[in-house]
Amino acid sequence: GPARTLLTSSSQEKLTTEKDKKALDGALKHRRLQVWVLRAELLKNFGSFGKMDPFVVVQRVKSDGHVWEFARTRTDWGGHMKPNFNHLCRSIEVDSDDVIRFRVLEKSFGDFGTPIFCGEASTTVQILLRSNAEAKPEHTEPVKLKLTKNEMEETGCLVVQVGLEDQSSQDFTRVSAKRFETPVSQVPGRTSHYSLKLKDPQPKGVSTQRWIAKDLAKAHSEVAFYEEVRRLRSEDAGAFEALLEYILDYEGVLESHVEGQKPNEAPKQFLVFENLGVRDVPGSTFRRVDLKLGHGVPGSSGTSRLQALKQSILEGSGRNATEGFRLERFQGSPASLDSADPLLELGLGPVSPSGQGTEGSTSPTPSSPTSEKTTRSMVRQKVRKAMLHRMPAPDVIMYFADMQSLGSKVGDSAGIAQHLLSQMASKMAGLSVACRRAPAPQLWLGSSLAVTLDTGAEGSVPPEVNVKLFGWGQATLTTSDTHQQLPPSERRERSAKWREFITNIDKVGWEASRAYLHRFGNNHGWKEVKFVVADFDAISHNDFIGQASLHLDEKNASCMGEQVIQLVDRSENPVIGKNGLPTTLTCSVQLHTLSQVRMRGLWRVHVHRAVNLPKRDLSGTSDAWVSVYATGGEESQFCFQQRSSVVPRSLNPEWNETFDLPLARPGNLLADWLDVTAPSLGDAVLKSGQKLLPCAAGSGFVAGPASAKEEKAAFAAWSSALAYAADRAARNLGPPPRDKAPVVACDLLVEPIMTAASVNDGAAAAKTWSNWSWSAWNPFRWGACG
Repeated sequence: GPARTLLTSSSQEKLTTEKDKKALDGALKHRRLQVWVLRAELLKNFGSFGKMDPFVVVQRVKSDGHVWEFARTRTDWGGHMKPNFNHLCRSIEVDSDDVIRFRVLEKSFGDFGTPIFCGEASTTVQILLRSNAEAKPEHTEPVKLKLTKNEMEETGCLVVQVGLEDQSSQDFTRVSAKRFETPVSQVPGRTSHYSLKLKDPQPKGVSTQRWIAKDLAKAHSEVAFYEEVRRLRSEDAGAFEALLEYILDYEGVLESHVEGQKPNEAPKQFLVFENLGVRDVPGSTFRRVDLKLGHGVPGSSGTSRLQALKQSILEGSGRNATEGFRLERFQGSPASLDSADPLLELGLGPVSPSGQGTEGSTSPTPSSPTSEKTTRSMVRQKVRKAMLHRMPAPDVIMYFADMQSLGSKVGDSAGIAQHLLSQMASKMAGLSVACRRAPAPQLWLGSSLAVTLDTGAEGSVPPEVNVKLFGWGQATLTTSDTHQQLPPSERRERSAKWREFITNIDKVGWEASRAYLHRFGNNHGWKEVKFVVADFDAISHNDFIGQASLHLDEKNASCMGEQVIQLVDRSENPVIGKNGLPTTLTCSVQLHTLSQVRMRGLWRVHVHRAVNLPKRDLSGTSDAWVSVYATGGEESQFCFQQRSSVVPRSLNPEWNETFDLPLARPGNLLADWLDVTAPSLGDAVLKSGQKLLPCAAGSGFVAGPASAKEEKAAFAAWSSALAYAADRAARNLGPPPRDKAPVVACDLLVEPIMTAASVNDGAAAAKTWSNWSWSAWNPFRWGACG
């Protein structure tokens, strides 16, 4: 059809008024430019012989001179002097002052020769979109652009249509790169994640780094899931409302260049979602653990069967093979974990500035310091990852709540840890309840759980814990209608996997709750503190060196002070060091009275040093750490563990670290926290606290008071209590009166959840869990009660 001729002289700029330019700039903030290259009319033959085979290269030239080729049409073989392209270019973000350059070239000898330049046309976005700012390209008037060569010779014309992309036709939400500082930079240590920083100032309490980007090439399968979550959040979420609170906020898909990228390279595409825990609080401590839910699950999150088999073999060597989740990443880990260098066991110490290994290193020296650092860094990352995967759940919680380096006053670090651990327990219970209220079983096994903490700022910003699900892979949001349309066998399989997923969520919350109860719930007092010294090993089991105990008496606390105690082995025989002398540990213990609401006081244990340790490594030394166990005596089953840093290659390690043993006030604050998100769960904790939440042994050398059978029964009772809490939440009922035991109604089973018999009898607890917890509260009838 007829095309409007568009001149390329600068005088054409004046045809657009300032008002029109502002309107165009406003439109370009939300919509993207789209170009449709239709055809060309050339005035001469640029080929060596025969007919020409033209094609068009479309470039964006920014005001700073940056050139990017964003489109290349197909080659019109034999099109000669009147080629037809009919090519719709990819949409791009532009500013009104950007220049769009069209270069027509002809293929010389097919794809074997260098393309021959036939002419180009350049004009600004402002001119191209004059009178077309509100239209899609297929509905706008064609524009004829004059092609020139060497700025003087006219070689023909190019016909294009230009408009703004229709947002309603997009399959996903686009995020404008104009909102962020570009180019974006990679997050250190994470190959697929990139930092984002908003240009505009944000309201108080909102960080300019509240979003983070993930390479879309590694997250393409997650787009559909996040788009469905975004749709539900903007409309009526229905039965998914409670669960959506625990899914990362999603902004859309971003297109931006990356630092170090070549000027002519296309920008990368990113998935933009919530950056957890960023509050821009000066002086705060940020910590994050990522837990993979479900181990060795092929296909659930892009995992191949070979990868699943490999992971199951790795996990099978550790206790977490039975826990249903593994520690994938630990960001902001405490000094006690950072000092556990995985290379110590391999005889590879830290690299000195000269590139030589530290004293005692038995590793060969590479030819250059740089290659040595690179090799050690790669080995360290792989061994540390394996070490984290094998870490038992109680140890994960222990390190996560390790705040002993924080606070300037006595009780500060314990107070922060108490507040954060109670939040974690409460939010995990809320997530368990929300999962049980889902309208249908979901295939989420293989996704990840992020738990973050931010210690805040004293007196102004309170500590905060966040719990979010992410890493969806091929996951979808399944509605009840969709589930009912599936074959019965697939429905049963989905229900089984959904039960397994919720069991894993329950386990994380159970570990956090019992860690809180045993560390901050003892109002009877601590009777004994035990010191266990061991040699750290990253791959194999830690080597026991010796132990010592101190009796704690609040009435005679003034007599404690600094003490030198002798280490003994498991048979109570003295431990003899490398030089033939007894091994000793120097420590001091003080009782402090506090005026805090939650704690009446604490024992402060200071571990100074150990002397004359026996050797445990091939190098003739030991990589020693000490675990501090607090126990409540025969009348109380309270106990918990804290761990020091590792002192490498030393038989006389100096720790000089402080550990707090909190003394709680009467009452149970954990029950109050749990009732906020899981009605009636706090009541169950009040009635059967230490049986429902037995002490965890972790990876230490002191066995917990509860057997494996008792732990299994306790966890089954905990899950049953959560199912009852989900039922009350679904009916908008608050916690029951504290003087009544909760009773669960089911067609096949009616019995109190938390009785002494159900907690002590593993079979009864398992029966309660299997019979009603998956059907009594859910109209879907997944279990036996239907």
